[in-house]
Amino acid sequence: MSTDAFEFNRITFGIPIESYRVDAFITRDERLPVVTEYVLRLLKICNSISLGALRDYFGFSDGEALAVVDSLKRQGLIETSDESIILSNFANEKFEASGDEYPRFSKVELRRDTVTFDLLSFTPLSSRSNNMLRDNVIRLNASNDFIGSSIEFAKAAYYKRFLDIVRIAEGLGRDAINVYSVEDIQSKKRGFLPIPVRFSLNQQGQIDRYTEDSFEDGAAPELVKAFHEHVSEVFPSSQKVDIGVFDQFVDSFDLSYLRKYIVGNSFDLFRYAADLKSGEIMAPKGVRPIFGNLYLPSNAEILTRRIRSQRTDTRRNNLLMDVGWLSPNHEFWGRGEAFHEAANGFNSALAEKSRSGLQLFAQAEQGQEAFIASVLKVPEIQSLHFFRPSTVGDPTMQGRLELFLYPTGFVAALFHLSIPGNSSQWAPVGFVSALPKHTETSHRLFELAVGGSKYGGRYADNRAYIDQAQTANFSESCGFLCFSDLRQKNTTEVYDE
Repeated sequence: MSTDAFEFNRITFGIPIESYRVDAFITRDERLPVVTEYVLRLLKICNSISLGALRDYFGFSDGEALAVVDSLKRQGLIETSDESIILSNFANEKFEASGDEYPRFSKVELRRDTVTFDLLSFTPLSSRSNNMLRDNVIRLNASNDFIGSSIEFAKAAYYKRFLDIVRIAEGLGRDAINVYSVEDIQSKKRGFLPIPVRFSLNQQGQIDRYTEDSFEDGAAPELVKAFHEHVSEVFPSSQKVDIGVFDQFVDSFDLSYLRKYIVGNSFDLFRYAADLKSGEIMAPKGVRPIFGNLYLPSNAEILTRRIRSQRTDTRRNNLLMDVGWLSPNHEFWGRGEAFHEAANGFNSALAEKSRSGLQLFAQAEQGQEAFIASVLKVPEIQSLHFFRPSTVGDPTMQGRLELFLYPTGFVAALFHLSIPGNSSQWAPVGFVSALPKHTETSHRLFELAVGGSKYGGRYADNRAYIDQAQTANFSESCGFLCFSDLRQKNTTEVYDE
């Protein structure tokens, strides 16, 4: 990754793939049996010999000599005239084509393969690629032409890419040369190949994408090109949020140090990220600025250390709490392996001393719960709660607010800003703080966003959710949020990580 680009999100994409069973005849280059080869090499040197000379040279009996000659004639390798034996034109061509004195001939044999092709460019992949895919991965769509005629495309690709297929399978040596015919091909299984992508902002305000080196270097160029084209199509244009909403975030948490990055009607994301890296952001004591999503490894590590610190702090009697995670209302948030890995790390820290867990809250209109749960209800999340959009006021700041609240302990608060020129992608800026004014403000915003009549219930599965939604009660379901701050209102106590 370039040193002048700053990562803000990670998303895992699924490349559509399909496995096929293929029965085919292939041609294989091989050397002849020793006796046959020596007979042909003798004829090549002598031009022609008699049956008697052949018998005497090899020490054959009359019957053995006749059997060898008849076999070579049936294979089209020699011709006979009276007493003379000579090479056929076919055999002479094989000597000339080999470039040495060892003629090689093609042998046709049956080969049975299990071959996996991607459905974006129809290039072969390892059969081990057809793995289970997590629900929160963004699945790329293959073209209707490829899906509707996949058998025909796979058959053509087997002919075209046979040497690559052999290389991947390591089933044949260098003597495998071509496909003679495909006798039968049948689809076995469709799936997706997960490809993690890191998104970074460069100095020109453009978005750089990075995949793993193993994909960029190992996949066929056609697949790499098709993959990036399809990823670009995923992000639609969307309306850029007005900077006035960001002002609401700044005012709510008293973050005046962020105003220097507001230029006109936009926020200078690159300058902020660069200043953060160099340590030049003049944030108040006890406030740690952050950039990028909380599930990025560097940010997740900060939160994991904070959780462990709270649970082992004897000054506060080992405060053991669940974490409330208010997600932003963004379709590209939490989509991939980075989200799972971060949530797993948070849960490990929350299991120390006493088992607590992650409580995730997502905004959903009534009837959308199952779709959102299919993306966000990952095994690492203890409970997924829903809340309705606010009809009066908007504590979520148009769905741009994200809170990671360890009640009375600390909070990570982010505002997700649109990236100029690509407003469907959001880059979060914010902070981690244990200052009482920040935890109390976050607690209040959290309850305003999800509490009371806006609470939509907790999701377990389709049937259980319907039962719970009818009797959803915020105070009973979210008891870890329903209490007063344990600290004195005027305290300025700040806890280190």
